[in-house]
Parts: sequence; C-alpha cells; structure tokens
Amino acid sequence: MNIKKIAKVVALAILAVVLLLLAVITVAVNYLRPEKLTPIVERYANEYLNAEVDIDRIDISFWSTFPRFDLDVQGLDVRTKAFEKLPSDVRMTLPVYADSLLSVGRLKAAVNIPALLVGNISLYDITITSPEVNLIQATPESWSLDIFPSSADDASKDGPLEIPDFSMGTFEIEGGFPIRYVSIPDSMDLAVNLATTRLKGDGAPAYSLSVEGLTS
Repeated sequence: MNIKKIAKVVALAILAVVLLLLAVITVAVNYLRPEKLTPIVERYANEYLNAEVDIDRIDISFWSTFPRFDLDVQGLDVRTKAFEKLPSDVRMTLPVYADSLLSVGRLKAAVNIPALLVGNISLYDITITSPEVNLIQATPESWSLDIFPSSADDASKDGPLEIPDFSMGTFEIEGGFPIRYVSIPDSMDLAVNLATTRLKGDGAPAYSLSVEGLTS
C-alpha cells in the first residue's frame, strides 16, 4: 500500500470519527431537553458525590450556535454530607450554613467543538451569576470539600503535566461572590466578598483582570 492510499485511509477514518461524534452530539442535544437532562445530571451527581445536588434547569445547544456548544445551568445548589457522621457535639460547633458548600444562580459557558476535536480547549464567554462558597473545616480530618470518592493512586500518572492549548473569551461573575472560610480547629473565620470579577480576553493570550471586593 503506497503513501497516498495510507493517507486516504487515515483521512477517511478521521472523517468517520468526526461524523460519528457530530451525530452523537446531535442526538444528545435533540433528545436531552432540559426536562430530561436536568434530572439525569442530578441523579448521577448525587450517586457520585457525597453531597446533595439540586439543579433547577440545564439547557444545552449546538447546531443553533455552531461551532459553539452552549451550556446553561440555572439554580445549582450543593450541600455537603461530609459532616453527617461527626459526633453531635462537634456538629454543634459548626455554623448553621456549614452544609451549604456551593450555590450558583446561573452559569453560562460555551466551548468550540471543532477546536476540541484537535486537542485545543477554546472557551467562549463564561458568566457566573450570584455564586456563594462556604469552606468549612470541622476537624483536622473533616472538610466540607470531602465530597469526592477516594481513588487509588495511579503510578502511570507520574511525570510532567501536559497542558493542552487553552484560550478563553471573557470570564465574569455577576451579583457578587461571597466566600466564607471557617476552621474550627484553628479558630479562624475569614469572609471575602468579591463585588465584581472580570477577566477580559479580547487580546488573548494577553488578559486583563479586574477584581473588587471586601475582606473581613
């Protein structure tokens, strides 16, 4: 088999994979309407995480926004279950909002699918509305972030970290961004409220960052 025939076979194989991927995306977008997609994501998130996840609505679109794959998440709440097995006397020392790990009013983002197919991560404008985060350390061994299942160490992952090409339009947080960090063992209580946060990437790879807020 000569080089031209090999190149033709490789090109046809790549084309077949791309067409298959586009077909899968098309079926997924057409079938997974918000009323079907939202409960599916909720169910798998609750099964995977040690947390209670509630989502009002998830909407995705592709062909109407091609080459963008758009994601729109509304009303996301994550309540950690990391403290459920702690003794009652320890739980009584925690603030009333200790179980409320994350809440987001709305998240809108989009990724360029053709760029992703060649290994590049190209994100469009990302907007997060009214996020809140509470990071609580109840004991030296117990964190509110202990919601992910443990995984065995993989020796094959050792080595230099390879970062794919990455680009992004703008990143903006609307409606303020209160972050609370409380450590009971260290008697630490830190509150940060980011009033405005905007990362502007019109001149990427040169970005401008604007952050304003209060810390106590």
